[in-house]
Amino acid sequence: GELWKQYIMMARRARHEGSFPFHAQEFVLQALIPKKKWRDLSMSCVASSQNYLGIHVRMELDMLGHACGKTMEHNATRLFHHVNQFLSLHNDNHNISIDAISIATSRKDMEINAGHSYHQFKAFIDENLNTLNHYTRSNEIHICGGRQVSIFECGEVLVHRYLKQHPEENAIK
Repeated sequence: GELWKQYIMMARRARHEGSFPFHAQEFVLQALIPKKKWRDLSMSCVASSQNYLGIHVRMELDMLGHACGKTMEHNATRLFHHVNQFLSLHNDNHNISIDAISIATSRKDMEINAGHSYHQFKAFIDENLNTLNHYTRSNEIHICGGRQVSIFECGEVLVHRYLKQHPEENAIK
């Protein structure tokens, strides 16, 4: 949402002026590193030692209409455009070398097709599912940030499998 827009503006300014204000870039990049349990889960999806970017898309039907989702990006096509911009900015600096993008979402909750909210957000839902399918089910290598990356879905089924194998994680609030 708004924070992402500000980050992109600072990154563009930094390209022209040569530095990020308040060394914010290092803090933002550090904040983007998920907790170890989520890195482990994503690595189980990747099944190798690739460098990946994990994205938790909040495009489930209940999130589209929820008050906390008002400032979130609701359009998967635009979200992938933002990711492409982000990786383009950082690939130029050779600071980040992303080989894969892990998409965390609840596909089951994205595919709900009944009720008032569904009719209200139908256009978003249809486009988001088409976009998600294009990137995660096409078995293609995609160009993102000027580099070839594989994009895969690491959703509910894998989370449940991971939590079953690591019951101690399920107890953490």
